[in-house]
Amino acid sequence: MAKSEELPKIPRNARGRVLWDNIPGAIDWFKNVAPDMTNNELIEAIRGRYGVDVTIPSVNQMRLRKRVQQTPETIARGVAVRIAKIRGPQKPELTPQEKYDRDSMQASIRRLTAKQTFYEVVGDRVIQAVREIPKMPPVRIPRISVPKGLSEEEAVLVISDVQAGLTTSAKETGGLGDFNTAVLLKEIEYLAESVEAIMRYHTNVRTLNVWFNGDIVEGEDIFAGQLREIDMNLVEQVAFCVEHFARFIHRMAHRFETVRCTGTVGNHGRIGRKGEHSPMSNFDYLVYKWLAERTARATNVSWTIPETWWIINEIQGWRFLQVHGDDTGQSTWGIPFYSMQRHSWRYQEMLRLARQEGFDFIVIGHHSEAGEFKNVISAGSWPGGTEFSIKRMQALAMPSAPFFGVVRSHGKTWRRDIYLRPPKDAR
Repeated sequence: MAKSEELPKIPRNARGRVLWDNIPGAIDWFKNVAPDMTNNELIEAIRGRYGVDVTIPSVNQMRLRKRVQQTPETIARGVAVRIAKIRGPQKPELTPQEKYDRDSMQASIRRLTAKQTFYEVVGDRVIQAVREIPKMPPVRIPRISVPKGLSEEEAVLVISDVQAGLTTSAKETGGLGDFNTAVLLKEIEYLAESVEAIMRYHTNVRTLNVWFNGDIVEGEDIFAGQLREIDMNLVEQVAFCVEHFARFIHRMAHRFETVRCTGTVGNHGRIGRKGEHSPMSNFDYLVYKWLAERTARATNVSWTIPETWWIINEIQGWRFLQVHGDDTGQSTWGIPFYSMQRHSWRYQEMLRLARQEGFDFIVIGHHSEAGEFKNVISAGSWPGGTEFSIKRMQALAMPSAPFFGVVRSHGKTWRRDIYLRPPKDAR
């Protein structure tokens, strides 16, 4: 605008038609410049030329009234400006190393996501397929009368660190370790016989609680070289555990009025290496879900399968924290006494801070040594010794499963660890 050009004074709060109706030539100027300006550019031009603030709705209304639209180039420029605002400041160009790191990370995410999707899809399909398998026969539920003068107790059987699929060569370990699928079959059979035999001495027990406490399967890819130490792949491990432990539970359902099963996951059943996935992306969890389906016709059998790695079971008014124990800490002389006690304290503190009720006992597996001290109940393992424990740790234990009673008036009472491989002359 020329310096000599005189424009009427318009109040700064004037809007819309005040501008167009009171300033000669304003409409012609608008028609001339509006096609090549975005709405924001046009608002700035009006402010600079006339000293008046107008709004975008006012500009749009004037465009419609005077049929003055933006050119395609102007529209494209406006879109580019809006996109730039959404994206924010552009990041500097990546170096070759940064590009490589970014591509590697994206590839890892795609790989892990594919594994997660595989687990979810296969897991759901397996559970669906199980429904098509003929159910186990119905159970004839016994009626048990507690003898006069005795209080009713409940029995607890802890099944932890079965590691189905693991094989330990007696030859390579000098006879110190010997475990494979054939040995495991005998252990499951002997466990059932032992429970039935022990119950002849405890006639006041109607209910059996079976706590599956993780590492039911051995896995096949949680550490380097694991494939040479297994005699069943992971799919076979899952199928084996489901079929044979379903038969075990079915047998127990004929012996007890009620069988309550609980399943928590361990580290051997996880997908991938530690920390790659959710703790619940775990084939132990799949085993429990399948077992629940296989034992569905036994009306006195129930299942609790938590969506987390721990659970508190209440029996006769006493509370037991069930957790696998792979996060406990390092072992000391085979059993990490201090680490287990610290594990218990920390869970108690977390529950207190969350305003949840604590527990009286903690049941832990993972460390393959049966033991009990203070409020800690430690479960043994079924292999007894592995190549790792024998060679690297010089540690070996009797394969065992804790079996104990709980009564309301005293809490945990008797305990009879069932050693799963009796002397040859004992059978």
